[in-house]
Amino acid sequence: MKFRFEAIDGQGTVLRRVLRAEDEASAREALLAEGIFPKRMEPVDEEEKISWTPRTGARELQDRVKSQREGTASSEPDVRERLAAVLRRGNTATRGFLLIRSDNSVLFEGGDKRLVLQRDQVETARLAGFPVRVLRIAMLDGELLEFGAGLFFAGRFHRRVRDLLAPRK
Repeated sequence: MKFRFEAIDGQGTVLRRVLRAEDEASAREALLAEGIFPKRMEPVDEEEKISWTPRTGARELQDRVKSQREGTASSEPDVRERLAAVLRRGNTATRGFLLIRSDNSVLFEGGDKRLVLQRDQVETARLAGFPVRVLRIAMLDGELLEFGAGLFFAGRFHRRVRDLLAPRK
């Protein structure tokens, strides 16, 4: 299906575009994964031209094609989901990708930084803040990691990361 949406990006710019998705919930999730907050969404005819495609999905496809061409067999767990993210550690911010992997670990890759997060290394993982939400992960070694999770509410991706990393009680 195709949907016409009106949304606001992280800089406050209003976007009016058309995207393809299985259903309205999937369309909203794709927008939220890119840091775009939908205000209005309506189905449109299949003849309508697509004017927006998620960047993270395109990046995953490029990575899969590249690894198939190179024929590399990796012992790394497969990436299940990916989201562009900014990691804040104290006063420093690093742009990159937050990845959920097949072994239920979470990986942050940005520039030359690579940080693997496992449940047994995490003291707390929670969504905090209002109106802008933040995923805060307190590590057992005392380090605090923060990822922006959206305006007013957190997307499904950030809730899934929180649930994967939150220590079992």
